[in-house]
Amino acid sequence: MLSAPLSPSVLWLEQRHGGLEYYDALRHALALHGAAVFELQLGRDPSPLHAALETADAVLLGFGWMSGEAPSSREVRALPEFGWNCSDARPLQHPLQPHASTRAYASAHASTHPPHARCWCGRVPLLVLLNKEYTLMQQKMHWLRAHCVTAAFTVHHDVASYEAATGVPFYRISFGADVARFSGGRAPTDRVGMVHRIRTSSGKTDQGMEGQLPASEPIGNDVYDFDLGFTGVVRKEQTDNWRYRIWKQSWPKLQARGVRLYSGERGGVHVGVAHAELNSSEYVRRMRSCKAWLSTTGPADLVGTRFFEVMATGTTLLIANRLSSNAAYSSLGIVEGKHALMFSTLPEFEEAVLNLTRPSFENRRRSIIAHAQHLAFHHFSWTHVASRIVEQISCVTRSLNDSSCHEPASERHRYRVGHPFFFSPPQ
Repeated sequence: MLSAPLSPSVLWLEQRHGGLEYYDALRHALALHGAAVFELQLGRDPSPLHAALETADAVLLGFGWMSGEAPSSREVRALPEFGWNCSDARPLQHPLQPHASTRAYASAHASTHPPHARCWCGRVPLLVLLNKEYTLMQQKMHWLRAHCVTAAFTVHHDVASYEAATGVPFYRISFGADVARFSGGRAPTDRVGMVHRIRTSSGKTDQGMEGQLPASEPIGNDVYDFDLGFTGVVRKEQTDNWRYRIWKQSWPKLQARGVRLYSGERGGVHVGVAHAELNSSEYVRRMRSCKAWLSTTGPADLVGTRFFEVMATGTTLLIANRLSSNAAYSSLGIVEGKHALMFSTLPEFEEAVLNLTRPSFENRRRSIIAHAQHLAFHHFSWTHVASRIVEQISCVTRSLNDSSCHEPASERHRYRVGHPFFFSPPQ
């Protein structure tokens, strides 16, 4: 059983990048969990890394590899030099694999691989944070097979196939959000609990919808400047090219119907990779001033950060596309009609937006917003996401005999919050 707080020394390695908020948010959240996170970007000289590894409990490596950053680039090519592809050693075993006692294994092989040696395989567990699961996947899977990887994490719902392709235990995590910031500092009330209390004796609400809020209950003193908001990048790799189709076809139609639309004052929607981003405070303010916000799944049907940002607001309804396979949503606990409105065609999307302007729809909109915020606050803050990673770091560094360290594949591949022992409330 777990008996003491965890304060591991986690060495964070990452490929150089201009800015990955996903990594930055997780790194900060790991520190909130008590992990001593030391950022060390990969370079040509391995000496600083070897010095840091002397006191590290585990290494967390983040890499994405976009098409313009092939694995033969200097940073990635150099990684084998740092000592996790040793042919004469084997990785520290994860508890769900044979040889569960990781520290005992490391001690037994210390004489074979003295501290000054380049081979860290069998001495410091290497965990990988996969990213950009829509490009160069064959190369990424090959890299994982070729190195002493103890465990890996991915936000993608194809997690089982990654494990099968590499033999590495894979864990499903998720993108998250700074829930305190996007909620405007307003924590969820008991609106969800109230929703369940207004059902009729038949188990239905007065309108036949689970989670309708009574018209007499205000959601707050929210004043909406817009009916629908949407900003960001439009790329053909995104699911069914929905963003481009909506932006080019539905947006002008809705504008002509008098719908108040927000797309940024400085070209907030851009066809291509780069776009003019709002500063963070303005972005949050504008999102919270819209009755609804459009967010579609990205390349490879990824459910991105913006989903959880909208859900956390407590003011703004999430509108998203359906998927041919519901696994991407269901594995995260996101339910259509309860946490978001969804569409499969442009006319359906347009009708959903027009509904936002009708008073008869307001109770349902408020209900969905309340359930979405409840889900975001209880499962998708960055500290929730990080708790799953911290849990597994503890398993591989301390050989814990806990149920969370011996999960079947079905549990590893389902997103969940880490054991309460490893969870610190959202900051």
